[in-house]
Amino acid sequence: MKKSLVILIIILLITINFYSAGGKFQTQIDLYIEKQFFESYENYGFGYRLYDHDSQYDPGPVLFKLDNPGTVYTLAYDNNTITGGCYNPYTYTWYVCDDMSYIWTIDIWSGDITLIGGSGEGFSALAYDPQTNTMYGAYEDFLCGIDMQTGERIWQWSFSDISDISGMAANGIGHLYIVDKFTDDLWQLDLEAFTITCVGPLNINIKGNADLEFDFNTEILYLSTYTTQGELYKVNSWLGEAILVDNFEDGARIPGFIIPWNWPPSPPESPQISGPKHGKINIEYEYKFVSIDPDDDLLTYIIDWGDGSIEEYGFYPSGEVITVKHAWSEERLYTIKAKAREVWGLESSWSYYEINIPKDKMTYNSLVLKFFDRFTHMFPILKYITRLAQ
Repeated sequence: MKKSLVILIIILLITINFYSAGGKFQTQIDLYIEKQFFESYENYGFGYRLYDHDSQYDPGPVLFKLDNPGTVYTLAYDNNTITGGCYNPYTYTWYVCDDMSYIWTIDIWSGDITLIGGSGEGFSALAYDPQTNTMYGAYEDFLCGIDMQTGERIWQWSFSDISDISGMAANGIGHLYIVDKFTDDLWQLDLEAFTITCVGPLNINIKGNADLEFDFNTEILYLSTYTTQGELYKVNSWLGEAILVDNFEDGARIPGFIIPWNWPPSPPESPQISGPKHGKINIEYEYKFVSIDPDDDLLTYIIDWGDGSIEEYGFYPSGEVITVKHAWSEERLYTIKAKAREVWGLESSWSYYEINIPKDKMTYNSLVLKFFDRFTHMFPILKYITRLAQ
C-alpha cells in the first residue's frame, strides 16, 4: 500500500511540474493541433520572441495570427538577440539579423535557426524586394545590399534625412518603407530613383525594435514594435499612422517579423506516363513523362522501371515533357513507377504504367526444335507411344 502511495505521489508531482512549466509544452501541442488545419499560412505572422514581461517564456521563433496576436505559439527555443527579419517567397526562406552582425535563416516548420554568415555590421532591419530579388539590411542611417548566400554586405548608402532605421519592408512595386525610430516617422524610398519621402508620423513612441512587414496576401503594411510592451499595428502607408491591432501575448517583444506568402510550397502533381504497353526483350522503348508543379519549381523525375533499375532525371521546368528510353531483359509483366520531386524536396505521389513483355511464339517453336535436335533418339519412342494411344 505504501509503495503504491509513493508511486502515486511521484506521478502527481511529475504531472504538476509538466503542466506548470510556463505553458511551454502545451503551447507546442496547441501549435501541432492547429497545424493540422492549416491549408496555408495566410493571415499568420512569424517572429522571434526576445522576452516577455513575466519571463514566462524562453526566447525563440514564434507564430501568431495577424488578427489575434494575443495568442503566440512557440515554434522552438533559442537564445539569439534578433533585431529584424524578411521573407523570400521564391526560396521559402525566413531571414533574420542580430545585433552581432550575423545573418541567420529560420525554418518555418521547425523553428530551427541556422547561421549563414556575417555582414560586419549589427543590422537593425532586413527587407526583401521580390521585384528585384534583392535583400536589404540597415543600421543607423545606412542602407546596404546583402548577399543572401553569405550574409555579406555588397554595397552601402547613407541617408541624410533619416537618423536611426529600425524597420523596413518592400511592397514589390518599387518602394521600400522605412521606420525611423528616432523620430517615429514612416518614410518611403523609391528603389529606382533612390529618392526618400516622409509619409508621415506613426503617432506612437517606439522604445524598442520597430519591424515592418508588407502582407502580399492583403496588401496591408504591418508593424511589430515595442512601446511600453510588444504590440502589432496596421500602418496606413499613405499617411503613416499606426493603428493598434493588439498587444502580443504577455507583452512580448517580437522582432524578426515576417508574413509568408506563396506558402506552404505545394508538391508537384503525379506524372503522366505514356508509351508502349507491349514489347520484346532487349529492345529500347521510348516513354514520356510530364508533371506540373503549382509553384513552377524545377522538377526531377524518379523512375522505377520494375526490373530493379531506378533512375533520376532532372532538372526540368514544370510542364515540360521528357522522353526516356528503357529495355527489359526478361519476358514478363512490368510496372513502371514514376514520381516528381521539386527543388525544395517535396515529392508527388507515384504514378503507375504497365508494359507486358510476353514470351514469343517463335521462342516456343525454337525451344521445341532445339529439343528434338538434341534428342533425335526420342522419335522412335514417341512414335511407339502414339501407336499405343491409338
